[in-house]
Amino acid sequence: MITDESKWVEKLKLTPRQRKFCKIYLTNGFNATQAAIECGYSKKTARAMGYENLTKPHIKEFLKKLMENVEKKLDITFEKKAELLWKTAQRCYGPTDEQIEKINKGEELKEHVFEFQPNALATNVTELNKMQGHYPVKKEQEGGIVVNVTTLSIPDNGREDKGE
Repeated sequence: MITDESKWVEKLKLTPRQRKFCKIYLTNGFNATQAAIECGYSKKTARAMGYENLTKPHIKEFLKKLMENVEKKLDITFEKKAELLWKTAQRCYGPTDEQIEKINKGEELKEHVFEFQPNALATNVTELNKMQGHYPVKKEQEGGIVVNVTTLSIPDNGREDKGE
């Protein structure tokens, strides 16, 4: 964890522009081109300079230290991220059978009923897979087209196929 950022800047021999680039890069959604522009690089060279900055070992190390610092301050752990993604994935699946029964009976629900959101569900499951090291496999097909193939295991949330 960075306790004194200026010591890390000095140790890693970062220029003021590189330090600024790192700060902007982490706060703008990881857009290296935009970070380079905001640091004073021309629009013509910003993409190349942003990429170049991200390949420099001392900049990569500083970015890593900054991110570790944020994670420690916010107490963000792998387990907490996975738990949040899983809870979100479950909400994206829609109402449970129990909630549907209560609704059909006209009973009032104490909890919120979420709509089925297949795209959000797939995104959350994909992120969980990545966190567990299950990355999409790239397969090349005829004509040189590269296709990412990911197998998603979507829970049935206690539902059975009722054949309706």
